[in-house]
Amino acid sequence: MLFEHLEEPHRALVFLIAVTGMRVSEVLALQWSDVDFERRLLHIRRTFYRGNFGLPKTDASERVIPISDGLSYALHQHRQCTRKTVMDLVFPNAKGKPYEAANLLQRVLHPALANCGLPRTGWRVFRRSVATALSEMREPVRTAQQVLGHSSPQTTLAFYTQSVEESQRSAISRLERVLFPNVPKLEEGPSLIH
Repeated sequence: MLFEHLEEPHRALVFLIAVTGMRVSEVLALQWSDVDFERRLLHIRRTFYRGNFGLPKTDASERVIPISDGLSYALHQHRQCTRKTVMDLVFPNAKGKPYEAANLLQRVLHPALANCGLPRTGWRVFRRSVATALSEMREPVRTAQQVLGHSSPQTTLAFYTQSVEESQRSAISRLERVLFPNVPKLEEGPSLIH
């Protein structure tokens, strides 16, 4: 739904963040030389934050992320539509320089969210979504930790992975069946609602 309210290059940028959980500062500093189309890998080597290039947040943040089929296609399409710049940025602004994350948030993401009727949020929601989705898919926490570039799995679990209500309901229902197999269910037994 969100992608319908975004235009290129912002659609490709949000798609990249949504499927990799990269920090927006990492995406804004990404250069085409960091994208290995042949081996289908993204090399996270630098950040762009508040007007300055810098090193990734931690040693673990300097990482390699595999590129999926859909992301590979989106990046190929994006590259064909993007003019070459001196800085070789994947997502250059009109002047060929990096976007400012706060500016993109106000000008691009917040209006698109509003058009979808979704709450206003920041870039970090995509990192949390990736961590939560990987957890819901029963991927090892180590996978999410490496994709997100966290130093420890505790960071991934404590601050990024969130529980989904339907998963909680399912877990409680399974537990109930184990602990109380003979308790009538709402659809089976007499009405509990008067």
